Amino acid sequence: CLITKEDNIWLWHRRAAHMHMDHLKKLCRMELVIGLPKLKFSKDKLCDACQKGKQVKASFKSKNQISTARPLQLIHMDLFGPSRTMSLGGNYYGLIMVDDYSRFTWAMFLANKSEAFNSFKKFAKLVQNEKNTNITSIRSDHGEQLGKFDAKADEAIFLGYSTNSKAYRVYNKRTLVVEESVHVVFDETNNQETKQTEIEDLTDLLDQPPLESEPSEMPKESESIETTRKTSEQFPKEWNTSKDLSTENIIGSIGKGVLTRRSIKNICNNMLKRILKYLRGTINVGLRYPKGVSLSLIGYSDSDYAGCRLDRKRASGTCHLLGSALVSWHSKKQACVVLSTAEAEYIAVGSCCSQILWMKQELKDYGSELNKIPLRCDNTSSINLTKSPILHSRTKHIETRHHFLRDHVQKNNCVVEFVETNKQLADIFTKPLPKERFNQLRIELGIVNESCLN
Repeated sequence: CLITKEDNIWLWHRRAAHMHMDHLKKLCRMELVIGLPKLKFSKDKLCDACQKGKQVKASFKSKNQISTARPLQLIHMDLFGPSRTMSLGGNYYGLIMVDDYSRFTWAMFLANKSEAFNSFKKFAKLVQNEKNTNITSIRSDHGEQLGKFDAKADEAIFLGYSTNSKAYRVYNKRTLVVEESVHVVFDETNNQETKQTEIEDLTDLLDQPPLESEPSEMPKESESIETTRKTSEQFPKEWNTSKDLSTENIIGSIGKGVLTRRSIKNICNNMLKRILKYLRGTINVGLRYPKGVSLSLIGYSDSDYAGCRLDRKRASGTCHLLGSALVSWHSKKQACVVLSTAEAEYIAVGSCCSQILWMKQELKDYGSELNKIPLRCDNTSSINLTKSPILHSRTKHIETRHHFLRDHVQKNNCVVEFVETNKQLADIFTKPLPKERFNQLRIELGIVNESCLN
């Protein structure tokens, strides 16, 4: 086990919110703090945080005249984001460009930060063709708020080697992701005794048989670590700086299983393919609306039997016909877990009633007054619930909002009727059916092939 020993004076300096050394020395000498040990004060090194805090910058003097002589001579550019809320177009970033001469401003909205360069190239071609002149110079902050004391690279923890290449696997402390890179600089201690112990422990691990079926090439000798460190230090520091991180990287904790995340643009591709496949198979199938149908409104409702295996909630299926034409339908999982089939059917009829009442009001605007609209259900227990004004022990647990169906039945706005199961048109929305039964219900609902119309 390797233990790093921290200088006590700098440790207490950070604990005291980077207090000045003179004040800390006074506290120690006068014993004003309980538990503060006797410290040895020295000025052998400087505190990086204190140096950054004391750094000041003079403000720029304002200019009253424009330094450019023509448009597009100087372009100011800045990229902001990501924003907390996604725009209606699915964008999180904004690229702002301002012409120094005319103060004309262009704004471009991007979904990813990596799209900025391609967007700027299109912008440059467009404005240069319009103004018949070239962009001379661009002023920006290099995409990051880099200062004099900003780090040139990210600090990471060495995890091992890649199984596909000779790259190192490191855990980035800033981004909290596991990265693979060949440009790694090892910041090891100069203590020869500690270094030798670390190398011996690592050599013991390398001698173990690999876990993968195709082991990757990795250093087999302890001297290769020192060689790799010296070789990587010869490269410029800019090679160690990552300009941006791709969305297609590894996320997760080190000690747990590793997850992968695909690009944002490719997440919905599989769902889109399924939709297109469905549309391709039903391109010649559609609803048939015959002429001269009456304005009689009728509704069908049905429920399945605990179709969802995760939460055991049932699904309600309803369809509404105006004359013989199907005008409205839906299949939706119920919001609560029911105790009986009658309760599930009762909730399904209530959802069908709410849609029927809306359609009744719409038809009233066209001059058609409808009363006692039939709602057909294949469960006699739920029908009796709509007619009984008494709440007994088996129905008192049902939520109050579902009893509005009983109120509209008493007001003669609708009436719940019994229908045989073989004539229940809503079966197609709640449960899987044989092919013959499925095609029969599809024809009764008015869904026909184009060849049948000719």
